[in-house]
Amino acid sequence: VAPLRNALRNQPDDAKVWSSLGQALFLNDQYQESLAPLRECLRLDPNNRWALDCLTDALMRLMRYQEASNLLRRALPLNRPRLINRYAFLLATAPRNSLRDGEEALRLARQLCPNIEACRPQYLDTLAAALAEVGRFEDAASLTRRAIQLAGDTANPRNRGRINALTRRLSLYESRRPHRLPSP
Repeated sequence: VAPLRNALRNQPDDAKVWSSLGQALFLNDQYQESLAPLRECLRLDPNNRWALDCLTDALMRLMRYQEASNLLRRALPLNRPRLINRYAFLLATAPRNSLRDGEEALRLARQLCPNIEACRPQYLDTLAAALAEVGRFEDAASLTRRAIQLAGDTANPRNRGRINALTRRLSLYESRRPHRLPSP
């Protein structure tokens, strides 16, 4: 982090350095501290995909869902699947009713998953969350089971975390309850 801060003294208008600093802070779980450099990067380069991804992820982790929603909605024209997926998931699972829109979440998730058989587990998860939000719990449970199958080997810690989260959501859908992100 220190070398990046030093680089900014000589290159204060370098969006890549701002992005790198924000990402480094983010990867060190310094989500709040990552916001300012990521925002500065986006001021200099509004379509920087790495800064958009990190900033929206940091906002979600900080439970600043309204800010994340606003940024993700503005990023939709960029047609970046990861950002579309994050926005659809937020629309399906936000803790506040005013942020949720199950139909829009479903439309966006279907856009990412036109062929269920060839769909990534994380997109299936979002599609399932959207289906649950509109009351289609059986379909949500079925897709979540498929996502669990595709998520990979449980020996990999990253896969294990994803599979555990999917299993918790499956239990909700089987109980006819939608998934909700934690409240701030």
